[in-house]
Amino acid sequence: RCQDTAELAFGRHEVWPALNSFFDGQGSEAVQTAQLRAALGRLRAGRFDVWVTHQVNMSALTGQGMAMGEGLLVNAQGKMIARIPFV
Repeated sequence: RCQDTAELAFGRHEVWPALNSFFDGQGSEAVQTAQLRAALGRLRAGRFDVWVTHQVNMSALTGQGMAMGEGLLVNAQGKMIARIPFV
């Protein structure tokens, strides 16, 4: 569903395994969250990425829960600074 959402919303997109769900033993929360933090740290000032991912990934990154269909705006340190409801 994330790939479908990205395709519908943006057209061009990249599949990045760090954004895959690690719910129920799939993937690795620690490894994937570290990859997300590293990617945030590499963003240049004034630039942004849009990640279409799962609640578990964003909760691990930010320490915040989120609703289905909700977006989170996070800073380079992974701190949530805004919630964006899309549904």
